[in-house]
Amino acid sequence: GWAKSLEGYKSSGSKNTFAGAAFIAVGFWAWSEKGVLSDLTQVTRARGFDPVWLVLAVGVVAFILGFAGCVGALRENLCLLKFFSGLICFILFLELLVAVLAFVFKDTVRDWINEFFLVNIKAYRDDIDLQNIIDSLQKLKDWSASIYTKGCISALEEWLPRNIYIVAGVFIGISLLQVGT
Repeated sequence: GWAKSLEGYKSSGSKNTFAGAAFIAVGFWAWSEKGVLSDLTQVTRARGFDPVWLVLAVGVVAFILGFAGCVGALRENLCLLKFFSGLICFILFLELLVAVLAFVFKDTVRDWINEFFLVNIKAYRDDIDLQNIIDSLQKLKDWSASIYTKGCISALEEWLPRNIYIVAGVFIGISLLQVGT
C-alpha cells in the first residue's frame, strides 16, 4: 500500500514539477517577448486579460504540487505529503465552491462574463497573446457559412443547458483525477 503509492507518485510528481517549471519558463519567455520584463509597469497597465497570467499560475501551482509530492514521497516527509494532500483538497474545494456559486449567482456571473468579453474585445489589438487566443477561438467555426446574429454570451447561454451533463461529467472526471492523485 503505502510504499507502492509513494513509488507511483515519485515519477508522476517529478513530471508535474518539470511541467510546472516549463509553464513558468514559457510564461516568462512570453513576457520577455512582449517587453514586460524590461518594463514591469506594463503588468499593471494591461487593459484586457493577459493569458500569460494563466500560464504562470498553472505553472506555479503544478510546480509546487509536484515538488511537495515528489520530495515528500522520496524523503517520506509527512509534512510535505500533508501539505500536498491539503493543497489538493483545497483546490478541489475551491472548484466545487466556484461551481456552486456560479449556479446560485447565475445573473451576476453572466454580467461578469459579459463585461470580461467586452473588455477583452476592446483590448484585442493591445496584446498579441490575447489576439491569438481570440483568433484561434474564431477559427473553430466556419463563419463563411453563417451570418453572425448573436453574441458570445447568448450563444453560451443556449449551448450550456443542452450540454450540461457533458460539462458536469467533465468536471466530475477532473475532480476524480485530482482525488486519485
